[in-house]
Amino acid sequence: MTSSATHFTILANIRMPSEKAHVLQTMQMADAFSKVFDHVQIIYSRRANTAAMEKIVDLYEYYGVGETFRLIGLPSIDAIKRASLDWSFFNRFPFIQIAHLVQLLSFTLNSMLYVATLGGGVIFSRDLLLLVAIKFASLRKDRTYVFEVHTLPRSSFSRWLHLWAARRFDHIVVISDAISEFYLQAGFQPSKILIARDGFNEGLFSSLPSKSVAQLQIGIPKNCLVAVYAGHFYPWKGVDTLLEASFSMDNKWFMYLIGGTGRDLERVRAGAADNVCVLEHMSQLEASRYLAAADVLLIPNTGAEAISSLYTSPLKLFEYMAVGRPIIASNVQAISSVLTHEVDALLVPPDNPNAIVAALERLSYDTTLAKRLGTTASLRAREFTWGQRAVRIKRFITEC
Repeated sequence: MTSSATHFTILANIRMPSEKAHVLQTMQMADAFSKVFDHVQIIYSRRANTAAMEKIVDLYEYYGVGETFRLIGLPSIDAIKRASLDWSFFNRFPFIQIAHLVQLLSFTLNSMLYVATLGGGVIFSRDLLLLVAIKFASLRKDRTYVFEVHTLPRSSFSRWLHLWAARRFDHIVVISDAISEFYLQAGFQPSKILIARDGFNEGLFSSLPSKSVAQLQIGIPKNCLVAVYAGHFYPWKGVDTLLEASFSMDNKWFMYLIGGTGRDLERVRAGAADNVCVLEHMSQLEASRYLAAADVLLIPNTGAEAISSLYTSPLKLFEYMAVGRPIIASNVQAISSVLTHEVDALLVPPDNPNAIVAALERLSYDTTLAKRLGTTASLRAREFTWGQRAVRIKRFITEC
């Protein structure tokens, strides 16, 4: 199969637009895939949205991509927002689970009907049930099915079912070494698996303002040292460890925590010290200004959950590297497989606020180290653009 004859369809049961990082990743990758495949499109689910997201008119502009691919929104029976946000009584077992299942099944059915009208090409998805249903419903022999894996199920039965389905696909793209090892131990051929970590938008991060200009735009006092975390506030992301650390930081430091929504945002705001500014989710373009204004960037992933320590490939990791600031990150496999202690980051024990405080203090007086870490990280970031990821996946699909 060659790129000149290939339609590339991404199936994504996602709310569009969304505060979720995986939606940003899907849009960025669609744009990157459009440079190496013809006729790229995302088939997504039209769903009820939050008030903030309903204000967004131009999806391409919001996600910082060109109109290089099509967006096809299909209907589904969607009560998820009602059950989880609007009617709090139903935000519990089994109502919320039923709402998710009905939405998934209805979207899957509509996707099957739509995909049946398409020709051959690549069908690419990170939604296991959706992808396997499309494959079984199709009689075409000129399609390639690619499963992109970002996490693994927990129970033994779920893992058995997951592996049964995954064996039906032509190629598997994973974002971490630990996920790859899971498939290899299950007997998959190495040639069927590609490790392709996430990446960053090279165009956006090559045109950021200088630190001094960014700090002036945001209104940061000149005598402050600024530490920034940008991402969701889920407990496994480790933001609570940063809150603990903030109470012991030297008063020359000020911390920005950016990206919370809902109850997680409320929890973090309630626990923040006076030297912490907690900001809700914002667009990647807006958040990038805070990264540019930072003296240090933080990735405090917990070591207590596998999704954090083993499976994740945080978008912020590669964006931080691209900005060229020193990074303090948890020393967990998902991070240490990319960053090296005292080469392009300071890696500290996870869930240890005192270690974060000590690393901040070290960087505040060892400016030579801080500059070297940032410079090395920015040079290595060139390996992790979305464009390079798309090229690797295209080569994997067409040559294996």
